[in-house]
Amino acid sequence: MVEEKQQRETVNTRAQEILNEQMDEVKDMNKMVKYTKIASIRDKQLRQKSMIREMHVQEEKRKDLMWEIERLKVVKCQDDKQRVKKAEQREVCQVMVEQMKEKERKRL
Repeated sequence: MVEEKQQRETVNTRAQEILNEQMDEVKDMNKMVKYTKIASIRDKQLRQKSMIREMHVQEEKRKDLMWEIERLKVVKCQDDKQRVKKAEQREVCQVMVEQMKEKERKRL
């Protein structure tokens, strides 16, 4: 008897739900609920897309910075080599000037 009563209540509840779903207001509410779910999913996807784009931009900036650091290292190395080369050339010129002075003294 208790089981029959529970079963009848379940059937009645389900029948009432079906009747409610047939009402226009319920249909409109269901549409609104579905739209809200869709909109929240869309917003989440847009946020993810924006985050991915921002991560990509940051990665590109990081790579650009690394390339610039490497370029500056190469430029510094080349400048150092040129500085050493110029210093060596000055030394060679000074030696040549000294030799020329020495020859001039010997000639006199």
